[in-house]
Amino acid sequence: VALLVAATLLWPPSPAWAGPRQEGYKAYQDNKFDDAMEHFTKAQVKKPNDPAVLYNLGNTLYRKQDFTGAAEHYQQSMPHASDPLKARLLYNLGNAAYRQGALQEAIENYEKALQMAPDDLQAQENLAFVKRQLQQQKQQDQQQSDSQQDSSNDRQQESSDGQNQQQANQSSQSQQGRDQQQTPPQYGSEMENKDQPTPDDQSGPR
Repeated sequence: VALLVAATLLWPPSPAWAGPRQEGYKAYQDNKFDDAMEHFTKAQVKKPNDPAVLYNLGNTLYRKQDFTGAAEHYQQSMPHASDPLKARLLYNLGNAAYRQGALQEAIENYEKALQMAPDDLQAQENLAFVKRQLQQQKQQDQQQSDSQQDSSNDRQQESSDGQNQQQANQSSQSQQGRDQQQTPPQYGSEMENKDQPTPDDQSGPR
C-alpha cells in the first residue's frame, strides 16, 4: 500500500542561509509545523518566488492537512522550479489531489511526475494504488446506479399494478352500478357503505 505522504523538504539550508529558512527547516524536522509556517513565510517575504521556499511551505501545509493550500503553493513553485523539483512538485500535487478525493487529477499528476522521473518508485506505487481506487469507485457507483434503477423499476411496476387494480375496481364498480340501475332494487336492501377508512399504508420508506 502506498504511503501517499508528501516528499521531504529540500536539502537543509547551508549556514549562509541562517535565518527564517534555516529555522523553518529545523521546526519542520521537529514536527512544529505552525512554527515552520511562520519561518518559511518570513523567508518568502524576502524571496517571494523562491521555488524551494514555496515547495517547503506547501509541504508544511500538507502536514497540517491543508491540502488545498499545499496544492496552491506547489503550483506557485512550478514556474520557477528546476526539472528535478518539478517532478517532486507533481508527485506532491498528486498526493494533495488524492487527499481531496480528486482521483483522476491525482493520476494525471503522478503520470506527469513519472514522465520527468521514470524511476520514482513512490510515484509508480501511488499511481497504481490510485488507479485501483478509481476503478473500485467506478464499480461501486455502477452498482449503486443499477440498484437505484432496479428500485425505481420496482416502484414503477408497483405503481402500474396499483393503477391497473384501481382501474379494474372502478370498472367493476361502474359496471355493478349500471347493473343495479338496470335491476329493480329489492325491498329492504341497504346501500354499501363507502366511507370506511382504508388501512395505513405501511409500504413507505423505512
